[in-house]
Amino acid sequence: MAINVAIIGVGNCAKSLVEGVAFYTKNKDDKVGLMHHFVGKYHPSDINFVAAFDVDERKVGKKLHEAINAEPNKTMKIADSLEYDVVVQRGPTDGSIIPEMRENFIHESKLSVVDVAKVLEESNAEIVLNYLPTGSDKATYDYAEAALKANCSFINCMPTSIAKDLKWRKKFEDKGLVLMGDDIKSQCGATIVNRFLLTLFKMRGIRITESEQVNYGGNADHFNLHYRPESKEEAKEAALNSVLDKNDAKPTARMVYTEKNYDHKQAKIKIRGEMFGHVPVSIDLTLEDEDSPNSGGVVMDAIRAAKFLVDNDKPKEAKILCSFLMKSPPKQLTDSEALKKFNEVILPLEMNKFTSNSFKGVIIEESLENKDILKKVKIIKTKVEKITEEHKTPWLKQWTLHTVEILKNKAKEIAEEISKSLDSKHSWYADFKDDTHHYIIFRNKVFFIDVKSKEQYDKAKQYGISLGIPEYQVDFHPEVKEWER
Repeated sequence: MAINVAIIGVGNCAKSLVEGVAFYTKNKDDKVGLMHHFVGKYHPSDINFVAAFDVDERKVGKKLHEAINAEPNKTMKIADSLEYDVVVQRGPTDGSIIPEMRENFIHESKLSVVDVAKVLEESNAEIVLNYLPTGSDKATYDYAEAALKANCSFINCMPTSIAKDLKWRKKFEDKGLVLMGDDIKSQCGATIVNRFLLTLFKMRGIRITESEQVNYGGNADHFNLHYRPESKEEAKEAALNSVLDKNDAKPTARMVYTEKNYDHKQAKIKIRGEMFGHVPVSIDLTLEDEDSPNSGGVVMDAIRAAKFLVDNDKPKEAKILCSFLMKSPPKQLTDSEALKKFNEVILPLEMNKFTSNSFKGVIIEESLENKDILKKVKIIKTKVEKITEEHKTPWLKQWTLHTVEILKNKAKEIAEEISKSLDSKHSWYADFKDDTHHYIIFRNKVFFIDVKSKEQYDKAKQYGISLGIPEYQVDFHPEVKEWER
């Protein structure tokens, strides 16, 4: 279920994302820091990097897991990266580097620019992720055209206006592809915190008389923004203004470069207002964070959502999801409304995938030696039972019973994988069925039963009993009363 992703710009944000994928691949049950553990059927570990582009000679020609640690990248390390055979290719510059960046941050490669569309096609990329510096409008449009040519969806993580443009969206939608943008939100950055505070003021009937946000940072992005701040500041101000009304003061957002704490960002937020009787009220807040990791979880959601929409032939729904994921989306919503809309799009698609075209059954988590199979099925609900004498598993404290649904076209494959994953030291079974057939799964043995066939059920029942499973527990058989416990 891999999602093949190409990265444009192997900077600090790319480093955080690549290391984040490694972290959640190695810690698959860890939900901390994730807004959605799964998006559809996709876990963060399903993200697979197949291509990368940059212009810096210290990165071009290196494998991706090596390039993310090359200068000038210096953000906080999340985890050791997985190793990739992907080599960073020399992408087009197209105005993405200003002279000041060449003098201070970028050592431009002298290698020839590759054919981006050809690289994307040959790598089997499905989604292209744009991490170019703010102000790289021409390069963004050129990469977007290459993505279209290679039949890839495009996620624009920087402020260049592309996803807001109906003509651009239509180009992607007409090919069954997703266009998301513009300017990825942080998980808990200055703009989203500021929006929540302003929303709180408005919810409580307070008129805003002053709203100021100043972002201080010392990374390459902030250095670039020192010279090209316009589109970033406009995106932030538009995001803030969208939660205010015409009687409120217009919010301001500024970017300030400082050489201190390289990727450590500090934001100063000041809000002034008038409450009951025009009595003044104010908030002064300082937010500190590591800049690049702060967007990693949001990008993970965007990648998985884009893939899921393409899977379900719903590329036009990306416009709605952008309100949750992006600072400057085609349509601004409050953050609470945006999350609600995100779930309203994703959850019905998940349920549609697992209705009449599926099998339903139960897998006991403790019965599995390898629990990776659980990420390949849809878990509808979970129940935990404390162990009693009747469970016949005194080495355990509980059974964790997952009610699951499995697509018919995956059922045989999943059944065989469950069979290999069951405990080799003790006897267990799992089962799932639809209206016509029933899978009964033991360690290294799978029965595929016609639900009308008593003879087939008898064979599966006797096999289970021969393994030492009590007769009352083989209640998959229609003549065995369901075990009450």
